[in-house]
This record gives sequence, C-alpha cells and structure tokens, in this order.
Amino acid sequence: MKKHVVIGSRGSILALAQANLVKNNLEANYPDLTFEIKEIVTSGDKDLKSNWENSDVSLKSFFTKEIEQELLDGDIDIAVHSMKDMPAVSPKGLICGAIPDREDPRDVLVSKNGFLVTLPQGAKIGTSSLRRVMNLKAIRPDFEIKHLRGNIHTRLKKLETEDYDAIVLAAAGLKRTGLADKITEYLNGEVFPPAPAQGVLYIQCRENDEEIKEKVAHVKATNPDAAKVTALLIGHNVQALAQDLIKAGADKVLVVDKPELEVYDTEAYTQVLDAAITAEKPEIVLFGATTLGRDLAPRVSSRIATGLTADCTKLELLKDKERQLGMTRPAFGGNLMATIVSPDHRPQMATVRPGVMKKLPKSDDRTGEVVEFPVTLDTSKMKVKLLKVVKEGGNKVDISEAKILVSGGRGVGAKQNFELLEDLAAEIGGIVSSSRAQVDAGNMPHDRQVGQTGKTVRPEVYFACGISGAIQHVAGMEESEFIIAINKDRFAPIFSVADLGIVGDLHKILPILTEEIKKYKANK
Repeated sequence: MKKHVVIGSRGSILALAQANLVKNNLEANYPDLTFEIKEIVTSGDKDLKSNWENSDVSLKSFFTKEIEQELLDGDIDIAVHSMKDMPAVSPKGLICGAIPDREDPRDVLVSKNGFLVTLPQGAKIGTSSLRRVMNLKAIRPDFEIKHLRGNIHTRLKKLETEDYDAIVLAAAGLKRTGLADKITEYLNGEVFPPAPAQGVLYIQCRENDEEIKEKVAHVKATNPDAAKVTALLIGHNVQALAQDLIKAGADKVLVVDKPELEVYDTEAYTQVLDAAITAEKPEIVLFGATTLGRDLAPRVSSRIATGLTADCTKLELLKDKERQLGMTRPAFGGNLMATIVSPDHRPQMATVRPGVMKKLPKSDDRTGEVVEFPVTLDTSKMKVKLLKVVKEGGNKVDISEAKILVSGGRGVGAKQNFELLEDLAAEIGGIVSSSRAQVDAGNMPHDRQVGQTGKTVRPEVYFACGISGAIQHVAGMEESEFIIAINKDRFAPIFSVADLGIVGDLHKILPILTEEIKKYKANK
C-alpha cells in the first residue's frame, strides 16, 4: 500500500492552486497518507509562441504530454489538468480517474473603465482567445482587441500598466487563486458562451493502478465556494429522521428535539429558526408554501429583518449575478410572472410551492453531518395554548405526487363530462385534475386544481384537455415531463408549451383515445 503519493502539475500559479485543491481533498480523505506536488515544465511553458504560430498542430498536448509521460513512467501517481487543455484521447495506459465538482464556468470582465456595455467607444480589450474575440465583437463591434497572453497575475499586471481598458478571464481561475475581488462583471453565459470545459478539472491516473483509482474516485468538491444544504429538523423524538434527510440531499442536519416542539407552535418554531439562522448565517432560506410554511416564514422574516418572496413557482441562481437567487412568483393578480431578487440583504428567503422542485431519489451512499442544535425557548412569549388536534378525514388525492394527470379546463363543459377524463385516467393509471375555471364552477374540488392558486405539478405525462393555457395555469404545470394538449382552438396558448398537440373536440377525441388504449392493452 502506498504511503506517499506524488501529484504532477504544471508550475503556474493557477495550476498549482488546482493541484492543491485536489491535494487538500485527498489529505482530508486519507489522513494516514502523505501527498506531494511535483512541478513539471511542459512544452507550452517552454515555448508556446512557435507552437501558437504553427496552425498544423494542436495546442492541447503542449500543456500535458510531459506530465503524462511522467505518469506513464511511474514518476508521479496522479496528474491534475485543466480539462480544456486535454486532448480528445489520452495516451494508452492512462485514464480519467475523476472529474471533481465544476467551478464557475463563466467568463468575467476585469476592467478599469466600466462594464461591458458602458466601456467607451473603441475600448481596448485584452484576450488571445478566438472564442472570446468573437463573443466580444458580437456584443460590441467597436472594440479594439489586443493580444494578451501569460498567467493570471501577468495579465492583471498588464491591465494596470499597459494600454488596456479591460481584459477577459475565466471566473474559475480568479476564484481558485483568491482573486475573485478583481472581477468587475460576470458575463452572462447565454450571451457570452464559455468554453465547453471551462472550470473543470481532469484528474488522470494509470489504468492499472487500482489503489490510486479508488482514492481519486472520492475526490469530489474542489470548489470552496460551493454551497452546502443544511436542513433544520424540528420536533420531538425526531432524531431518527435525520439520516433520511441526509439520504435525500442534505449535507448537514440541525436537530432541535424538545417536548415543546412536538406540535407546531408559531412562536416556538420562530424562535428556533431565528436562532439557527443567526448561528449558521445561510445565504438562502426556503420554506414550503404549505399552511404551516405560510404561517411561519413571514414571522421569521420579520424577526431577522430580511425580505420574503412568497409562493414562488420557480427558483434559479442567476447566471450573471454572483450567488443571487431569482425568485419567480405571480404578480398583479396572476396576470404576469415577476422574478424578484434581493441584492442587498441576506439571507434570501422564499416560500416555495409544493411540486416546484424535482425530488431527487434517495441515496443510501450519501453521508452528512448531524448536529444537535441547542435552543433555549422563551415560553413567556408562547401565548397560544393547543387544546386539541383534529385530523381531517377522508382519502384526499395529492395531485402533486401523481405520475400521470388528465386535466380538464373550461372546454370540458359540464361536470358530467369529466367522466370522459375519468375513463382515460382509469386506463392509463392517472388522476383527474382541472384548471381554476372548473373549480370556480363547482365541478371539481380545490385540491384537484392545477395552477397559481392551486398546486404546482410535474408529472411524467400531463393531458391538458380543453385548457386554453393562460399563464396562471401554465405556471403550475409547465415542468411536466411530457405535455399533451387537446383543444379546438389551434392558436390556443397551451400549444406553445405542449410536446404533442391535438387540434380537435376533446368530447370526440377522448373516447377514441380511451378505446384505442383498451384495445392495445387487450392485445399486449
């Protein structure tokens, strides 16, 4: 068994920073081993100029071949490369042992004179990347592009001392070398596409070295800024549930287990959240937009003096904003969707409609940290006394958990016509749901409503029968895996989100469809 492992890397500041990320990760995983980084000079480090001017050869191998040779010779055990430097095919005997978590893939502007769109006419921009040149010219044809090479520090120094208004670099390189504060602007990837493998590390090892292969396979997070998910588990006798949360995706679980918390109490739970947020200082806090979540979230928001975006139907990390959450919700009576950001206050806080986030499958292999979080409750502020808990009877259907939904809108007509949808649903193992119009008409119960004022769903198959496709409804079902729309109006908005559209009368189409499915099942 190896006790000392040698990691090969180029000697540039960025390459060594990347190698140290891998080294630190391995040291944490294998404290009984020692790790060393060996600096290797590549052809590209010696003379890239002549190689650059030779269009008949690929530049890829000039940053890797000497490192790969030492790996083949057994002088090093592991090689750390930037994936964008790697040839398409590795030398025989070498394999990719691991690809750790990707750093920020975006390009960034480092500028003396403003943002990309505010730079003066004819501004001089430094880069030697043809991709970046074309991206820049597409946005600002007036820019003068000046040749710029060298390591990160060399390029930054040239920006300060030479005739450049701005330079374009990779966000990953600046972050990995502790220079993120130099960034003026993150360039939107949709407008300024990055290189395919930008920000990705490639850990290479020998194909027949089973011991090293097993070790590097566990190298995962190389991004020190990667966010961790912390779950807060509140209640009484709930400790056993912590591992379920880890398996579901949490990196850390804070457990607050007290008899006073067995049944939900607004003030008690608010105190727990206040204490946890103050201690952990999260960037984002999310609540379910359930009855309890809608009660608790505004009180916590007020207690910690931050904003709250309620009833969100979509969440996304904005690509052109560093660690900023875009929280989308219906506005102006549901007539439009507004994306709200909180640039100046932390944590960013939202309640999220059930079904908005896709549930990941539980993994028994996941590991995480479980911490008993101490909280002293001020019972003098708990003014509400619980007298009795009455559970609602009946067998309610949760459409947000359905794999197939057959949904009817205004075009279905009278209540008895829902039998057509029930017949189809029965044959394909689905559940019948509806738009708000049918709920308002008294033809369907509210717990079957899809849309902004109903439930957000993401089934594998969604039948939209006689549904026009108003934004209020689409917001609740657009994340469905496959959408089938049936409508007499060929210009109905629902067809713009449908994967399959059928123009016709649902009262004629559904019976035919149901009958054909019956025949198919009988002959199967």
